[in-house]
Amino acid sequence: MIPMTTYTCGAGDTFDNAAFEIYGDEKYAAFLLQFNPALCGKLVFEGGEKLAVPIVDIPDDDERAVPAVAPWRQ
Repeated sequence: MIPMTTYTCGAGDTFDNAAFEIYGDEKYAAFLLQFNPALCGKLVFEGGEKLAVPIVDIPDDDERAVPAVAPWRQ
């Protein structure tokens, strides 16, 4: 079973900005969509909607960091 929590949407929220608020990156909106099929048709939330939020392992910033110098220039 996947550990879950909830997130209460504010007026004007979208899956993208909810993912950014929760996980720090919009790319995790797919997780929110997958676990909230009843809300998939909403483009913009009215406020008060509760999202089921799967707890996922987010990689450290160092793992996603862009190198200071491109590898071919080293």
